[in-house]
Amino acid sequence: MFVYDFKYDDLSKIVYNWLQQNKHNYPVKAIILCNQPDNLSISHRCNPLDPNTMNDITDATESARTILLGLNRDGSISRMISL
Repeated sequence: MFVYDFKYDDLSKIVYNWLQQNKHNYPVKAIILCNQPDNLSISHRCNPLDPNTMNDITDATESARTILLGLNRDGSISRMISL
């Protein structure tokens, strides 16, 4: 799961706490990595568009669209994306 918390850490705290409370329900141990653009020396790297995690072109299209819309709050990206 890729969680993008734009301004505050509210969503990140909710996801982290939910994971801690429910981790016993999943056979695979989840790990949490943080990306901090303001301090790259302590930031982890990830590629939410990794081809190994995409089953077909629809997965890549929806992932890219979601990330772009999340990064641009004013909605101008939505006019550039035509699906």
